[in-house]
Amino acid sequence: MPTKANYKMTNKDYERLTFRQNNSGMICGAGLKANSEEIAERLYALEEMIENGTLVFLPCKVGDEFWWLMQLYDGSYIVTSEKVQAIEITEQGISIIAMTGDEWYLSEIYFTREAVEKALEALEELEEKK
Repeated sequence: MPTKANYKMTNKDYERLTFRQNNSGMICGAGLKANSEEIAERLYALEEMIENGTLVFLPCKVGDEFWWLMQLYDGSYIVTSEKVQAIEITEQGISIIAMTGDEWYLSEIYFTREAVEKALEALEELEEKK
């Protein structure tokens, strides 16, 4: 079993160890690129980062489009879209900074048009029941 890796993984040093063979869905080892000890060390390092909270899975990347529901003065909602300018990670969680400079929490926005339209339908159904 590998010991704690002294291995600092950065995007600059990253080299892929696996690949998909054709469209078979099969994940294959990188063959000559790495031996089993190197693969085990990399896996150990990734698992350590996941467990101690230093590996963050981002919901999007800079430049992606996201959508949100804007409430109008009459109480109705419209779908609005913006682009991600920055992603901020704080003790409170991940927030998205739009090109307009507005900051959004993940619970306030949607990353697909379909998701925001579904949320809009649900809101409209709630309003009808009132």
